[in-house]
Amino acid sequence: MNHDLKPATNSDYGFAWQLYREAAIDFCSRHSNDEWNDDIETARFKGMWSVCTNFVVIVDGQSVGWISCSYKPNGDCVVENGGILTEHRSKGIAEDVLVGLAEANKEKQTKTFISTEKESSNEQFYRKAGFEVSSSQDQFTQMEFIK
Repeated sequence: MNHDLKPATNSDYGFAWQLYREAAIDFCSRHSNDEWNDDIETARFKGMWSVCTNFVVIVDGQSVGWISCSYKPNGDCVVENGGILTEHRSKGIAEDVLVGLAEANKEKQTKTFISTEKESSNEQFYRKAGFEVSSSQDQFTQMEFIK
């Protein structure tokens, strides 16, 4: 599927927040004893939004997802977060976005990393996209684009 990445602006914040919120509520329900607190999570997302480089995924002129990255002093990219609208999942968009970003970084001789839960469907998805485990700690694993 053909897509474009555009740098996110403040007008994209609400769209990205809704995607993040949907995924984060699910994640927290599986990994936290604390109840979801919209105020706390809104503040957390605002902090992430302000320090990361954010992109919106566009398909046929419509915003269908976002991806958030931070960059280490050596230029390496860490994919911090992101998501695709439910109705656009399983169409190869997320894989295309990740691989495209990682290949562009590789051309600049920088690495791309992403973290996920160990032995999860996400880990399998990232392996399929060309990432391999570079380190593990507790229930999470860090993966590096190798392809």
